[in-house]
Amino acid sequence: MLIFWLAVVCSPLIFLFTYWHFGDPVGEIATYGSAEWLTLIGTLLSYVGIVTSAYAVIRIGELTRRHYARTRLPQLQTLLIKTCDQMSTFSGTASDLMAEKFVASVPALSRSLRRVKDEDIAKLAQAAMKAQAKLVKWAADSRNGGLLTASEPRYWAVLGILNELSVEVSERIKEEKAAR
Repeated sequence: MLIFWLAVVCSPLIFLFTYWHFGDPVGEIATYGSAEWLTLIGTLLSYVGIVTSAYAVIRIGELTRRHYARTRLPQLQTLLIKTCDQMSTFSGTASDLMAEKFVASVPALSRSLRRVKDEDIAKLAQAAMKAQAKLVKWAADSRNGGLLTASEPRYWAVLGILNELSVEVSERIKEEKAAR
């Protein structure tokens, strides 16, 4: 991105350097009066203003995303820890699992975490949603209604991903605090 901005800012300067070094190729610029020169300078300053404004918009977007993450991640971490605790203490069957609130909270938590715009967190949140969908499909199957969830690898896969997600969110919070 730095190369892009250097190219955008430096392109008028390269034009002016080429003009001063090699002369006016067309022969028209040498006949410019003061009004034409002021117009040319005004055009160049307008160009610099547009580039600066674009840069400011991009930086404001980055600051907004960082602020959103800084305020939202601690709340989401608390919910993640609560969900992991509920899952680790659950000891029921597949049919009991469908009535638990934490089963429905996993997709909502994952979607909220994806809005934070962190690539690693978004990948883990997507994996949690997929694993949870597989678990719900397994639990909804009438043949598995009496099976204990403690023996189901899909259940432990969801819990493992949520624990990893909780650690990742915790590390992100620490990084944000250190960056202040």
